[in-house]
Amino acid sequence: MPATTARRFPLAVLSALILIALAASPAQAQRNLQARLDQVMSGAQIGEAVVGYAVVDIGSRRQIAGYQADRLFIPASNQKLLTAGAALLTLGPDYTFTTALLAQPATNPGDPDRLILVGSGDPALGDPVILGLGDPPLSPAEVIDHLAAAGHVALPAATELVIDDRVFDRETVHPSWPSNQLQFWYCAEVAGVNFHTNTLDVYLRAGGAGSRATVETVVPDAQWVQFNNRTRSARRGDQTAGITKPPTTPWRHTLAGNVVNRVKITVSVHDPAEFTGRLLAQSIGAIEGSETPSVRLAQPGESFEGARKIAAIHTGLDKILDRVLVNSHNLYAEAVFKHLDHRISGQPGSWSSGAAQMRAIIAEHMGPDAAASVRISDGSGMSRDNRLTPAFLADWVAAMVSKPDTARAFLDAMPSVGEGTLRNRFQGLDIDSDVYAKSGYLRGVYTLSGVVRAGSRGLAFSILVNDGSPNSRVHPKRLHELLIDEMDDWLLREQAAPLGG
Repeated sequence: MPATTARRFPLAVLSALILIALAASPAQAQRNLQARLDQVMSGAQIGEAVVGYAVVDIGSRRQIAGYQADRLFIPASNQKLLTAGAALLTLGPDYTFTTALLAQPATNPGDPDRLILVGSGDPALGDPVILGLGDPPLSPAEVIDHLAAAGHVALPAATELVIDDRVFDRETVHPSWPSNQLQFWYCAEVAGVNFHTNTLDVYLRAGGAGSRATVETVVPDAQWVQFNNRTRSARRGDQTAGITKPPTTPWRHTLAGNVVNRVKITVSVHDPAEFTGRLLAQSIGAIEGSETPSVRLAQPGESFEGARKIAAIHTGLDKILDRVLVNSHNLYAEAVFKHLDHRISGQPGSWSSGAAQMRAIIAEHMGPDAAASVRISDGSGMSRDNRLTPAFLADWVAAMVSKPDTARAFLDAMPSVGEGTLRNRFQGLDIDSDVYAKSGYLRGVYTLSGVVRAGSRGLAFSILVNDGSPNSRVHPKRLHELLIDEMDDWLLREQAAPLGG
């Protein structure tokens, strides 16, 4: 067209065409992203796996791409994103868990002088990762220092130690967790008083070939725990040593398998509140001139009038959520889940009531339809009874990073590429955007949800794979990464709404 003709083009018509073009651009960009993701899916050859994903523009909270986004999936540890977000919304980023040590002198002849340890369900108490201690991390003296703060406050004489774990109910094992995995750290029991992530670390050292390995160290030093040693020392080969914890004799463990050189085996402990009490009493008794107090749990309705606080340990929610999301620690997530229930209901936190509280939180912040679209069983995702949709989970993540009160804390708690559970992910891919994501895995379940951000622009995503197999042409984890690689490429080329927070 000649330039004179273009200049004579009616201004109103030209303006209208510009507006139409601008209005069409987001839709075209959306179709472009969907086409890119469809291409990845078509080349994946995922076999019998069921895949769903959703991508939400964070600024507008619109879903801009998806596949089976409204289908219910087992989320595995992506459930922790729901638990962490609910904690930030309900408790606030500056919340702290407090464990208090009280002293109650006898008021009547024959009454005991008591120490009372009052728990909040803090999962970080005595956790060597939080304390930054060495390997092995805890001695009896350190137990006193970190649990009872005896390094700063002189403990009064006491003949009885009461463990007040009533912040939670006493159902310490979720009914739908796999019964054949309860000895492992990731299925540790959950209580109102926890210590050392409710696990024992047993260090074994090989002896002469064919002999029993030596139990070198037990951390913490729970002297009442017994070991039936059936191990076999070997000069070469694989370390196959393991430990079993029979439910009928929970303090007598069996060690078996081959030990080459030195190995650490971790086993969950039975009844964490009693375990903590016995450990603390043992440590008090180790102090020169001290008596080892008897140990019991607080009774329903029992009060401790006249008791005074002599020490307290505080753990910030930020440290706890870092362990929930970066390290995917199930005990931490379940303690937060039950603590939320307690804070809202005023009753001992439980899994059944906690699920109802979680749905109420979702309804308040996401609407009743969102609450009706989920099935909640626990806080960590260890239960296979949880069900979430990719659409809900992506929108939940978008909401958390859009709210000024939760955005920074939520992102800070999630691992980025090369950190935590993402340490070995995205190998060989050139990801230029910032990726913050929570992975999840159960048998046949591979999930990844989080945020892809470039500058002030960002996408929230959820990719859920059920019935997946590591033998498919593209491993389910690699499918996650290839889809995110396309989101990264698209985000750097297209205009997106700004990321909140």
